[in-house]
Order: sequence, then structure tokens, then C-alpha cells
Amino acid sequence: MARRVPILLIPCLFLLSAAAAEDEISIRAEDGVLVVRSPMSQANFLFRAAGGFERGKAPEGYAVELTAKKKKSWGRIRLRLAKVVPPPGPRTAADWARANVADGLQTPGEVSVSGRGARSRAKMKGKDGGRPIERTLVALRDGTRIYLLYLDRQGDGFTAALAAVASGFTILDPKGAPSEEAPPDSAALKPGTIEKDYYRLKLFKPAGFVNLTVDPDADNGIVLHLRRYDAKKNLCDIRIRVWLKKLVKQPLEAKARARMDRFRGKYKNAKIPKKPSRARWRSAKSALKLKLVGQQAKTGIVITEEWRFVEHENDRVYEIQMIIAGEAARTWKKDIRAFWKRLVIENR
Repeated sequence: MARRVPILLIPCLFLLSAAAAEDEISIRAEDGVLVVRSPMSQANFLFRAAGGFERGKAPEGYAVELTAKKKKSWGRIRLRLAKVVPPPGPRTAADWARANVADGLQTPGEVSVSGRGARSRAKMKGKDGGRPIERTLVALRDGTRIYLLYLDRQGDGFTAALAAVASGFTILDPKGAPSEEAPPDSAALKPGTIEKDYYRLKLFKPAGFVNLTVDPDADNGIVLHLRRYDAKKNLCDIRIRVWLKKLVKQPLEAKARARMDRFRGKYKNAKIPKKPSRARWRSAKSALKLKLVGQQAKTGIVITEEWRFVEHENDRVYEIQMIIAGEAARTWKKDIRAFWKRLVIENR
């Protein structure tokens, strides 16, 4: 739940910067929507802005500015990049959101902060150049970088457009630290059934797969992570993310398209469908599926990602991701088939 805290006038203990000189940021129109992105090797982000936004001149300290006008309504999107610094500077995304939401505003009001871990939002009302505005700041921490996405509006317009930008802001290649868990023992590699009552999940863990510890702060919504990897670089990585439907603002297709965009930016020679396909899933209100194929730029290894997106009658939204590399699809064909066949989402 969002909580209100007073704005503290404190000295700035950290440095913010626009994208570094070598960061290439592309802004292009596609089907009436502005697509804003930077390659993974640079600023490493992507978002889409609909609703008539046009490119503006970003002020000093910002990497991107887009603006739009409609009758008595006005909207603005700005992106600022920052580096995490040692204490006493802000550490969590919530700290960054709280410390920066009033940037550039006159007569700022109270701020409400929501979210935890790697992603947070702050909201505030104030004035910019005498103009009353409502602001949402999305703060996203990834590795040593902080992304600060400022979404400002005046009037009744652009509410949905800015909300879509906030939920669709995507890091192309998250820098979450790789697992440093000890090598699994023989018991951990045995096949077995996994049940997660709260998430209404029941599934089969094939032999050789390890049930890894998950970190929901680093990977939003993740509740299960299975992996099998061998010396020949064959890999099968399975991740299941679950959210309560009432907390999900993004429709299934938007979720799917965000994953398509991320894959396109991460792999070369990417084969991506024009749109996600409808899928069948027992007791689902709606379900989509994707199959994406590409190559790692450095190794040339073929990567396949299979996705299922399910809005279920149990009032939860599920996102199931399977990453297959090398010869895993052929080597572990029976195990992969068994996982899909025995994956159950329950109503109870």
C-alpha cells in the first residue's frame, strides 16, 4: 500500500547524469507510436509512447524528453539516468523515487511512494513554470544504474497513455547477479512434484533440474525458477511469475509485446511473430503464447524462448517462461514435454 511521507529538504548527496556521450538513444515512429530505446550495450532500455507524443529537446541532466498537447491537456515524459553511489546516497528504488520526485517543481505537495525492491513509484502534485501538474516518477534499479522516468500531466488527458509508459518501461538485459548457490547434491536433482498452494500451482520438476532460490526484488513476480545446465552448454531455464489480477494494470497482450521487444533487442537474427497467438488453458479467462528464436551475438548459440501468459479464473495472472539453448530441446525433449503436460493452475 502506498504511504504518504513529507518532502524533506535535504542536500543532494549523489550525482545524476544524462545518458553518457557514448549512449545511443533511438526515437522512431512505428504505427503512430514513438518507440524509444537504447542498445543493451549502452543505456539498455525501451519504452513506447502513444497518444501524440513528439520528441522535444531534453534539458541538461536528462536523456530523453517527449511532449504532447490535446485541447486543455498536456503531457510530458522525461528520462534521467543515474549511477548508484555508496551511502549516504539513496540505495533502494523507493529511496531514489522519494528523493527525486520533486525535481524541478515549485510548491511541491506531499509524496506517496509505492513498490519495493528494484522498482518503485512516487506521485506528487506541484507546479512547473507556474503550470499545475501531476507527476508520477518510476524509479528502477538495475545493477549499478538507476532509471528515473518522469511522467507529468496537466488536465484530464494522457492518464492512460502515461500509465502505459510506466508499466511498459523495459530493461532489455537485466543485470541481476547470477546465482552463486552451491552445486546441487543428488537429492536436489531427483524428479519430484512441486506444489505452491498460495499461487495455485502444481507442477513436475524433471530429473536433473534444480529448484533455485528466487528473489522477487530482482525479478518482479517470480515464484519459481528451475534450471538444468550441462558441460556442453545445453540449457533449459524455467521461470514462473504470478500476480494478483487486481494489481495488474497491463493487459496480457501488452505483457507479451514487452517480452517480444526485449528479445528483439537482445538477440540477433531474431524470429518473432507479428503478434502473440491465442492459447488454450483450462479455466483461463484469457491465454496467449509465444515462441521466439534468435542467436547470441558472441557465441552464435541458438536461443529459443517459449512463453505462456494466462489470466485465470482464480483472479491471478501467470507468466511462464522457458529458455532453451544449445541442444537442450532435443536432449531433454521428454523432460520438457513432461513439464508442460503436468503443469496445473488450480481454481481453489
